[in-house]
Amino acid sequence: QAYVLDPKSPVAAYNVALCYYQAGSDKKAMEIFSKIISNDPYYPAAYNLVGDILTARGRLDESISMYKRALDVDPINKGAIQGLLIANMDMGQVKKTQYWFDYATKSNAHFSPDELNLMEARYLASQGHANEALDSLKSLKFTGKVVGMNDFIDGEVAFYQENFAQAVTAFERIVEQNLANENLLFQFSDGQLAVHLAYAYIQIEQHAQAQNIIEGFEHFLKSSQTKKSNDPSYYYNMALISALQNNKAETYQYIQGAIDAGWVKVWQVDLEPILTLINEEQQFKQMLGGIKARLANMRARVSGDNSFLFIEGDTESDGF
Repeated sequence: QAYVLDPKSPVAAYNVALCYYQAGSDKKAMEIFSKIISNDPYYPAAYNLVGDILTARGRLDESISMYKRALDVDPINKGAIQGLLIANMDMGQVKKTQYWFDYATKSNAHFSPDELNLMEARYLASQGHANEALDSLKSLKFTGKVVGMNDFIDGEVAFYQENFAQAVTAFERIVEQNLANENLLFQFSDGQLAVHLAYAYIQIEQHAQAQNIIEGFEHFLKSSQTKKSNDPSYYYNMALISALQNNKAETYQYIQGAIDAGWVKVWQVDLEPILTLINEEQQFKQMLGGIKARLANMRARVSGDNSFLFIEGDTESDGF
């Protein structure tokens, strides 16, 4: 209604674009974005929204351009800096990822030390440094209203160290402390809590509990917005569910669906024990090879882009 009353309002238009994006209408969201920047090219949230859309669709080189445009308008925009960190690390850009870590530290973008350390752990994991990533996670202690985050980190550390009973205890605490939110198990960390708890249950031979989670998560996903919006996370999570059920054919089907929808986080595969069902098969390696080739092409396209300079006055930076 606010957008109808004032179609030139960037805030109202942004909220409409966000609704379209969340409903899976990327094209309509992009159309609204064009109208926003036509009326107000200095509204950074609009560039971040398009950056998020492009990132979700695996178009990382294009998303980087959008986040940089947001920083042109607002050099300490936290959403843009975080977007640049994630896009560059998922694309395998080591030097540029470090550049944006330095930028986040030196700018006044209000990142907490734990937020940066969590991002650093993600970066280490994306580079295949699992032990270093776990060491980084162990040092984190979130305060405030970050629901279940400390228990989740404790559970993930135990999970990747194959201490599955300890992982179950930590993961269960999240559920028990948030019983009023019956979907939290399936929503937490894009579903990672659910699949990892199910896998941990299987490892300690609590198969009934694992099956309850698998069935509940599958039902949740099939009625979720991620399916309606053709989000890659829907297909990736369904692939993990299929792998937990030892259904190799469906695992491949959903992995291909994730790739078609824009999934490019190939670094996740080497860390995910659930995918050992197919991890060493030639068909799977060929599928990942196609993604790696796309990522290489993206890196080539952005290799000469030094369009955004570092904090004004920092003469040591070469700009990215």
